[in-house]
Amino acid sequence: MQLLRARLWRAQGDLEEAASLLQLLRTGSDAGRVRRQASFELAAIEDQRRNYATAWAIAAEEHQRSTLPYSIELQEQSLRLTAESARRSGPALIRQASRRVEQTAFLMGLPRSGTSLLEQMLDQHGRVSGIGETAFPGRMADAIAAEERGWPSGAQRVPISCLNGLQDAYNEFVRLELEVPLDHWSVDKTVFPMTQPLAIACVLPGATMIRMIRDPFDTLVSIFLANMEPSWGWTGSVESILRMIYSERMFVPIILESLEIPHLQVEYESLVKQPRPVLTTVLKTMGLPLEEACLHPERNQRVVMTLSHDQVRQAIHADSIGRWQNYAEFLPKALFADAADTCP
Repeated sequence: MQLLRARLWRAQGDLEEAASLLQLLRTGSDAGRVRRQASFELAAIEDQRRNYATAWAIAAEEHQRSTLPYSIELQEQSLRLTAESARRSGPALIRQASRRVEQTAFLMGLPRSGTSLLEQMLDQHGRVSGIGETAFPGRMADAIAAEERGWPSGAQRVPISCLNGLQDAYNEFVRLELEVPLDHWSVDKTVFPMTQPLAIACVLPGATMIRMIRDPFDTLVSIFLANMEPSWGWTGSVESILRMIYSERMFVPIILESLEIPHLQVEYESLVKQPRPVLTTVLKTMGLPLEEACLHPERNQRVVMTLSHDQVRQAIHADSIGRWQNYAEFLPKALFADAADTCP
């Protein structure tokens, strides 16, 4: 209730009262989740008040206290091996379900890359239904990997019957449980485009993948200052965030292109600066015309269950482009230069 009260004060423009209450919660609450949430919401207020050093310090302190350790090397190795195998074997690397799917799309991108905004825009179309972040892509990946205890060998040996069963379960969930009509596109906003494109290609051949990318430094700062799931671990340090961004930029395109997975790349900056032509291209890929409603995601009444829920309630704007410059002094210079060379 205190968190809700602080949010109400912030929404009403009383930043001082909201900040005072959040400070009490982050220092006095016995509930770890409440402390963490209060810390990152306070960091957001300090960012809004342009107290950038304070915002960064609050986030860094909370990461130190509650973000769990994570081996970024394992993720890098997984992506590298998958990309190398895909480049070497091509589409023959994977087995696929015996039936192709239609009018099924996935938005892929690292957290804070703009996938929520694009989903809200597409969901405004009369023949598109956004279904949020489902657990199915992860379950598909786990089930396939279990066939051979890992990647990418599981995708080479998984029984077709298993893939057909996973496809049936996904279609039942989307078309029956979520009631997405057969003549509508479903848009699944899966966050992690790591092993999941491979799993989707196995289980849902014919699905379209739309990959969002954003300036790596804006992505870095946005992730670091956000209350991501603490068990993810890699979101708690500048170095590990940049390594994750680099791995996604380096290896995911190889996987998509080598396996001949239908995909389209969308730049966040282009989407917010020129939404009409960019969205027209996206919808053309889906065989749909642009509808004016898609240009007004702020009018979408659908509930957004991600950290971007506030942003997607606003009209399209480019205010967050170049945000990283407010925090440049807190980024290690050598690491910063390396990332600029590898993540244009």
